[in-house]
Amino acid sequence: MHYLITGGAGFIGSHLAEALLARGDSVTVMDDLSTGAIRNIGHLKGQRGFTYVIESVENIPVLAELVDTAIRCSTSLPRWAYG
Repeated sequence: MHYLITGGAGFIGSHLAEALLARGDSVTVMDDLSTGAIRNIGHLKGQRGFTYVIESVENIPVLAELVDTAIRCSTSLPRWAYG
């Protein structure tokens, strides 16, 4: 299965990506690096099945191109989520 992890360059998201890759899944990380850090996924770059996109989850056209199964792991919610 292929997973999209938003907030994937954060602590939880990067560990989730690592676990999914270890079991043979493919993973795309999407993060705008507002609270995450590229160093959290540095060790995953070059692994088979791993890709990343530095972009906001609020960029709906980009998000729509990437979605298969989404797991949100970012620590902050976008403005529109507050109603």
